[in-house]
Amino acid sequence: MVPVLAVRWIKPHVGCVRKQGGFGRMLKAQVLPPGQERLVNTMFKLSALHKDDSANHRPEFPISVRTDLQPRSVRRLESRIKDAQRDPPRVDTSVRCVR
Repeated sequence: MVPVLAVRWIKPHVGCVRKQGGFGRMLKAQVLPPGQERLVNTMFKLSALHKDDSANHRPEFPISVRTDLQPRSVRRLESRIKDAQRDPPRVDTSVRCVR
């Protein structure tokens, strides 16, 4: 089994995840599931508070509600999974991911 993480931020943990035999894909946007539209709208409004005009402003941070990933991200994840199936990653069992 190979740990696969598709996350918004992973940089501090990349090395640890790799040593545990896994890999991650850092996404440009925070992706929330359907049903979270109110939260996203609230975040849009809060991020626009420092602007002169809050109409039609996008948030300062990327966030969206959706059920799919960008095709490029999917292709990269599929490629990494195929590579891991062909040549399983080495696991360093002495490594502990603790902060």
